Amino acid sequence: MSGTRNLHTYDIVGPNPYESQEARAMPHTTVPLAAEYAERPAEVAQVASVSRSEMAAQPTEDELAISPLPSKQRKITIVGPKKGKNEGIRKPAPKKQHRSAKGKKNRPRPECLYRGCTDSCSRPRDRDRHMLIHFPPQYPCEACIRPLSIHRHDVFQRHMRDFHPELEDVSVELPYPWELNTKLIRKFKMPPSRDVDRVSCFIRQEKQKAAFDI
Repeated sequence: MSGTRNLHTYDIVGPNPYESQEARAMPHTTVPLAAEYAERPAEVAQVASVSRSEMAAQPTEDELAISPLPSKQRKITIVGPKKGKNEGIRKPAPKKQHRSAKGKKNRPRPECLYRGCTDSCSRPRDRDRHMLIHFPPQYPCEACIRPLSIHRHDVFQRHMRDFHPELEDVSVELPYPWELNTKLIRKFKMPPSRDVDRVSCFIRQEKQKAAFDI
């Protein structure tokens, strides 16, 4: 082994088991590894610096692809639509109106038909459920320690589901009290002619049939 520090030359001595027969027949040679460059370090450094500067000066393919056009070349401008004054200002989306809300402002609200009650509701169905509070409740809860009775069937089902989930709810929705006992219609006033729902028509028909005191 000969040479300076970190720069060595190796002598190939003896046959190499991995070489072919033709390679073995060649004369004994010495392979220099940077031996000649070790004697001229200043020249090697100068050549390396020049090569690096030349490589840095040459633009790459990516730089050529995105490099701007020279000022002498003709520029192409793309004419687009003109921007208005309010361009870029986001406008709020218009509010969607429900179909059933059309004309509700001028539509009269159904009033409670029980004598002496002035409450009104948005729908006839809500008015009918409101009129149940004027009569005794129809759904008693037998599972509660204290006696409890509920007017509406849906509220009774919710009560059984929340407080007695271990019991099976076998209750059935009953008709309105005034449908079971037509004598209770005496407590109602005559429905207005604009109310054409089922309950209003039933009460109007029964009052006219029996000639109750209006």
